[in-house]
Amino acid sequence: GLPSMSRRGQYGYDPAVLRSDPPTINEEEARWVRWMFARRLEGWGGLRIAQGLDDRGVRTARGGRWSVGSVHSILANPLYRGAVNWGGHVNEKSRVPAIVDADTWHRAQQPLVRAYRRNPRALTGLARCALCGGRMAYFSPPRRNDTFLRCGRYAATGGRQCESNGMMAGPVEEEVLRVVRKVLYDPTQYAHYV
Repeated sequence: GLPSMSRRGQYGYDPAVLRSDPPTINEEEARWVRWMFARRLEGWGGLRIAQGLDDRGVRTARGGRWSVGSVHSILANPLYRGAVNWGGHVNEKSRVPAIVDADTWHRAQQPLVRAYRRNPRALTGLARCALCGGRMAYFSPPRRNDTFLRCGRYAATGGRQCESNGMMAGPVEEEVLRVVRKVLYDPTQYAHYV
């Protein structure tokens, strides 16, 4: 009923003095774990939570900046509801104190449907790269309000399979809408496309 922990412990917990004892809650870190779960339930994604922690001067257990992966590893870890995961088997009757209740933890595992409704991406799954034919994906650089369409092959291979690093999404969407309106309003154009 005990997790395996490094000498430093898991974020939000202080390691036990004896291996046979459970870890104890580190209230300063646990406060931020609860903050992460609360933001997740408000519809925040991992990147926004990581940026929110960095903006507030909160550091990881090693004193570094937060990443999407470090946020997701906390949100997905059943340890924070007091359960221990051993090789895929979750022991619900562990001796670890919970930082968040089970209901909060389970609700935080649900997909962020509301976030996608608030930020529709008109060309998701439709736009293709002019250079390689790969799918274009929406991309927003950290700490910027701009949104770009970037080639998925470029992103996945670090530019080794395609040179298209992206373009502003707004002008591309406007041009697509202009062409669609032209086709829909002109019967001969519409007949040609059909």
